[in-house]
Amino acid sequence: MISPFCWVDLKTSYRDRVGSSPVNRLIEQQEKLEAEEEEAGEKVLVLHNQLAELQSSLAEAVSRLQRIRKIKKKVKERGANLFERGIQELDKESNILPALQSHEEWVVKDLQSLGVPNDVEWSSLGLGNDFNDVGSLSDSDVDETSSGVAGH
Repeated sequence: MISPFCWVDLKTSYRDRVGSSPVNRLIEQQEKLEAEEEEAGEKVLVLHNQLAELQSSLAEAVSRLQRIRKIKKKVKERGANLFERGIQELDKESNILPALQSHEEWVVKDLQSLGVPNDVEWSSLGLGNDFNDVGSLSDSDVDETSSGVAGH
């Protein structure tokens, strides 16, 4: 008969041998792999959620950029239109300017024919101080224009 102490030693020895059997090692390895698989799946889920957030943020940023560029383009177009209209107005004024200069020359010659001196004090003629900004009768621009030389 086997003594109780021997039986414990045999039982422990058997467990050690059975515990290290290929089947048990495969089961342990399978359990370990399943745990790793679950952990990897959780990481994939976390990364997927982060990716979805990044894609949403990216879409929002691109939409904002698109909106800004559309507004910027419209502002440029509007500025170009305003500039073009301003140039057209200047062209119209440029067409009027020669006629105004011609009329000014005629008025100056008319006043000179009446004997008004070039350095006239307009208030001395009874016109008050309202015409002090007119300046001298023969302005340098009028003289240069009438002589055919443009003054700048």
